[in-house]
Amino acid sequence: MTGGITKSTNELFFELDNIDLSLLNNIDYKAMFSIVMRSFVRLAQFRLSTKQKLLLKKSKTLLSSRKMTLTSLAEYLSTELNLAHSTVKWNLRALRDVGLLKGGDVNEKGINAELTLAGALLVESLD
Repeated sequence: MTGGITKSTNELFFELDNIDLSLLNNIDYKAMFSIVMRSFVRLAQFRLSTKQKLLLKKSKTLLSSRKMTLTSLAEYLSTELNLAHSTVKWNLRALRDVGLLKGGDVNEKGINAELTLAGALLVESLD
């Protein structure tokens, strides 16, 4: 059974797929990006927990100078921030699942963690 959210999302994608592309000719893309970015940051500030924001910021700093897997990142952040390893790992997985962080999973192990473009832009906006 699909919920209302999935149905609404599918309907939205159908509408976007069928949009008249000629309407895009006169769009100010810089202004549109600015609007989308402000909405994205507001949504993230509202929906991400304080802990998730902290982990995202710390991950950006750490991953800019080192290569490590999500598991190694969780171990390091757990020790550095004095948080339970399971809590850190769960929150990093959540950040990965919403597309702010990349890394391996059960099926793909050993992949280095990194912030996605969305994650990096968000961290810059949260500072």
